[in-house]
Amino acid sequence: MSGLLIGSFVFGWISDTFGRVNALTLGGILLTIIQVLTVFSWNYWMFSLLNLGAAASGIGIYLVAYVFVFEWSSPSWRTNVCILAQIPFSIGFLYLTLIAYFIRDWRDFQLFIAIPNLLHFVFKYLLPESPRWLASRGRVEEARDSMAFAAKMNKRSVP
Repeated sequence: MSGLLIGSFVFGWISDTFGRVNALTLGGILLTIIQVLTVFSWNYWMFSLLNLGAAASGIGIYLVAYVFVFEWSSPSWRTNVCILAQIPFSIGFLYLTLIAYFIRDWRDFQLFIAIPNLLHFVFKYLLPESPRWLASRGRVEEARDSMAFAAKMNKRSVP
């Protein structure tokens, strides 16, 4: 639980200061590194400390992604979009139990579940920054570019 508290504060600050996409990318990279390092833990204290880091970066990713989705959604769709954004967690928990059934060694399991987190390495290049965050930082032109990118992806015109 300490990791969740630490991650909430740290990643909230990082996302407000450096941007949502940067915080998502950093959280994912940290989580991947920590998960791989956990495989090499040689005692309980190292394992526990690494799990604290994994919890901190994991909750950071969760919170920042939630805010990111919220900021990209129109007011009329925010509730539905934010509820739908929770579905992958349920599917992920089911997926984890299935993987754990077939991969019995905890070290192999830890390495295997770190693989999807490699996607975080490309978020910086694939995801546009939140226009709300950009506008709040006075980066209005970049916010417009971000909105233009979204409009193009949705085959809409920019108002």
